[in-house]
Amino acid sequence: MPRFALVAVLVLAAASASAQTNPAPFDLSTGDYTFTAWPETSAPGTYPEAMRLVRGGGQDPTLTTEPTADYVLAYNLTRDTRINGLGADGLAFANTSTDGDLGAAVLALNTTGLLNVRVSYTCGTVAAGTRPYAIALQYRVGTTGAFQTVPGSAVYQAAGAGDRQNLAAVLPATANGQAVVQVRWKYFQDGTGGGGRPRLSLDDVTVSTSDAAASGTGTA
Repeated sequence: MPRFALVAVLVLAAASASAQTNPAPFDLSTGDYTFTAWPETSAPGTYPEAMRLVRGGGQDPTLTTEPTADYVLAYNLTRDTRINGLGADGLAFANTSTDGDLGAAVLALNTTGLLNVRVSYTCGTVAAGTRPYAIALQYRVGTTGAFQTVPGSAVYQAAGAGDRQNLAAVLPATANGQAVVQVRWKYFQDGTGGGGRPRLSLDDVTVSTSDAAASGTGTA
């Protein structure tokens, strides 16, 4: 193979490897989905069940800035932009002045035959900062198109270190009975301001539904 052709192949392979990928959906007909822990010793390039952790899209992304790549670094880093495993406290996002382009946790679900997709979770502030950051709950049906903020869901705003809030929302009716629904927790700069960036956490995720076939009832 000519040298220039080999270089082109390697460049294309690298681009493919760095692209954001879609997780395999968790089948909610088998029971509730839960995420309750993520060890800092988890291998780079591995993710919680049915999830992808993603980054990219520029420094200090806003809510509408889209991630572009999977997170593939270690989960025990102590400096620079990173996602940390917190063990029984879940995981944490931390943007810094170095490539501050996190990011989101994307969860894929199969809701075929089911109604009332309820998502409960805990967000917290692991380390405080003066720059305004937040986590928003979003969703989309399928694997393409824009994510929408879940109506009625609360946006978690960074607070003092140690703050934790239990949150929940029901996805719109369009998420009922779908082969693929993606839910994501988007970590983003919410407004203007400078200074240090807070480290925010996601923990205790539970997704439950109503069985449409069994109950014959249920509303979105």
